[in-house]
Amino acid sequence: MRALLALVLLCGCATWPEVTPGRSNRVDGIPGPEDVVWDVAHERLLVSSTDRRKHEADGQIYSVDPVTLTAKRLQRRGEPMGMPFNPHGLSYVQTSAGPLLYAITHSDPLGEGPHAILVYVVEAEYLSFLELLQDPLLTSPNDLAALPDGSVYVCNDQSANGGFNEVALALKKATIVHFRPQQGWRVVADQLAYPNGIVVTDDRVIAAATREHRLYHWDRDAEGALSGRRVLAEVKGPDNLEWYGDRIVVAGHVSDLAFLRHFRKGTPAPTFVQAVDLETGELEVIFGDDGSRIPGGSVAVPVDGTFWIGQVFDPWILAFRPPEAG
Repeated sequence: MRALLALVLLCGCATWPEVTPGRSNRVDGIPGPEDVVWDVAHERLLVSSTDRRKHEADGQIYSVDPVTLTAKRLQRRGEPMGMPFNPHGLSYVQTSAGPLLYAITHSDPLGEGPHAILVYVVEAEYLSFLELLQDPLLTSPNDLAALPDGSVYVCNDQSANGGFNEVALALKKATIVHFRPQQGWRVVADQLAYPNGIVVTDDRVIAAATREHRLYHWDRDAEGALSGRRVLAEVKGPDNLEWYGDRIVVAGHVSDLAFLRHFRKGTPAPTFVQAVDLETGELEVIFGDDGSRIPGGSVAVPVDGTFWIGQVFDPWILAFRPPEAG
């Protein structure tokens, strides 16, 4: 994250999205809600919260009631003593043992290592620690996709020796790594420039490459190996990916300079959310905003016609309902 923020000093402006109509409601009180997932078991949202401006306290996981539009900090139980908690990407998966939440955490709010993945059983009132995943191959984890069998795909946005030059020059040195229980970690895709959001099907993996302004997809075999990388779509500054029926939704940062100013001064930065057809790569605009309703949007989770949009810095998420959703 530090390198990405420094990078935008070198970048110029981009065309801002047109403001799309629709009903919008804020849920306040959640610093830096960078990733959001839908908790199927409890019919609520779970939100990753890290204050990337003030750095005054560890991060939190919040639950959001979609009816009352209220946020509540979830208690966490049983974590290793002294474990820093600055959550980033989240993945929610239903398993035979119940719903699990996988959370990437860093030792620093801006993403510095060491890094880990914490796994929790999702209860109604708290998160119960289950497992800690760590490995040298987790060089700079950004987002992840967990599966019911315990396997996990993770996008590292930088290599082990990454930093400003790697991000600024869009050097293709970052990786996607794969974990299987009892077998450990391995690299399954490489030569990527700032891989970010990721989703998985039985036979396919789709990931965003932020510094390449592309979505890639790969074939996935029964052992989890990836092959046949190809471009799915060209998208400006893609961030997190979420399922939207048989399509995916991607939130994007269309103005690097505005994003930097937003981090430093709190001025608006545009948010752009698009749906992507997985067969054709065709894009449909879902939400466009100059940053007035939500700046620096990083994720959009569709639930029953409403898109729950998270962001990187400011302390709220947005519930956006397009006119056609009623």
